Amino acid sequence: MTGKLMRYAHLYAGLFISPFIVLFALTAVFFNHALSPSAASDTRYTKGVRLQFDPAMDNLPLAREILQQLGIRGEIMFVGRNPGSMYIPVVRPDEKIIVNVDFATREANVQRERQGLYEALLYMHKSPGPHVAAIRGNWWLTRLWGSLADCTVLLTLFLTVSGVYLWFMSGLQRRSGLILSAAGCILFMSFIALLV
Repeated sequence: MTGKLMRYAHLYAGLFISPFIVLFALTAVFFNHALSPSAASDTRYTKGVRLQFDPAMDNLPLAREILQQLGIRGEIMFVGRNPGSMYIPVVRPDEKIIVNVDFATREANVQRERQGLYEALLYMHKSPGPHVAAIRGNWWLTRLWGSLADCTVLLTLFLTVSGVYLWFMSGLQRRSGLILSAAGCILFMSFIALLV
């Protein structure tokens, strides 16, 4: 019964994460081979949007307040601030947004650049990314995607372990399995030795 349960768990876990594995595999190829289809840029500007805020607020709460007034949702990459202004880059899979705020006039200038499917897939591969750790995952969709990516990693580990278990318990093609496992281990360890 345990073997049958393991087979079902292995099968259905693999089916569940297959779209995520395809996404990460394709985008890894895009990164490694610098594949970038040419796309027409679609950039829009909005200038002089009046805002109401207290410049004495801390950076992240102030940035959130400003974005809420502008109706902008997405992952805040970081908050750049000097005594007279604030710079807030925001990303979404389909769009990059840069908000520049002038504290003296209480006005914001907004630049929006639409992203194509290619850029959206690359963003999802990198997300949430290695930006400022203190504010990472500040958009709920980024947190959800991060959880799904972690789930994919854990289920991939489960598929690997359960696959080895099912192969070992089946007793079939034991010799060829050992040869392939040994070859994979030797290749992996050789590569690691070359890197360090």
